[in-house]
Amino acid sequence: MSQESNFSRYSNVFQTRDGSFTVVHPDCGEMFHSDAGALLEARSLYIDSSGIRDSFSDPTSKCISVADVGLGLGYNAICTVDAWLSSMGSTSLNICSLEIDAQLVSTFLSAEAPWMINWDSSWTRIIRGFYKVEDNRYELNYKIPSTTRELNWKILLGDALSLDLSMESLGYQFDYIWQDPFSPSKNPGMWSAEWFEKIKKSSSLKVKLMSYSVSGVVKNNLKEAGWQYKKIPTTSQKRNWLLAWL
Repeated sequence: MSQESNFSRYSNVFQTRDGSFTVVHPDCGEMFHSDAGALLEARSLYIDSSGIRDSFSDPTSKCISVADVGLGLGYNAICTVDAWLSSMGSTSLNICSLEIDAQLVSTFLSAEAPWMINWDSSWTRIIRGFYKVEDNRYELNYKIPSTTRELNWKILLGDALSLDLSMESLGYQFDYIWQDPFSPSKNPGMWSAEWFEKIKKSSSLKVKLMSYSVSGVVKNNLKEAGWQYKKIPTTSQKRNWLLAWL
């Protein structure tokens, strides 16, 4: 499929209240973000509420690893990179983005996607650094000049329940998890006890899992898989978000 065809598939773009743009998914009919703001949600939930900025600045921390569960339009991952770049520490960053939609990934990697209308040029410049490792894997390696700080960002294509997320495959365990697939009603497998058990085995003991969903199904499945959780206040139109840990 051509790049033009990929773009047209994701051309149903809407501007959210914070000025950033989101898309209605052509298959499931859900917007990737609420009207409150795509950037607002990424920064407030996955960056600010998780406390990852403190980890980036921790002098005892050599590397932080993040599971980006549902690359989607890329806001959560690129905001993580942005927070890391603006930190003053010496910590390196690993991101592993999981995505089942190959056409969406292709559109994202073009760095010219319809929802990137007002993205900072530094963001799109970073995205252009991705290269194809194999059919279902892309990687980006970036080193901040005159430092030892490195970014390793992987995008893995396919059903996340079937992907190899082991230490042997990735080379690290997850310290933070951005649990952001489509809703449990649209994508139940990615909110199942099976999924939470799988991602738990790939996580460090200090892991924090952040999610927008506080549904009973999600909480029950987290508990069944051995996670603890609590609701946390939001800065968006939702009343609560969810923080889980081991």
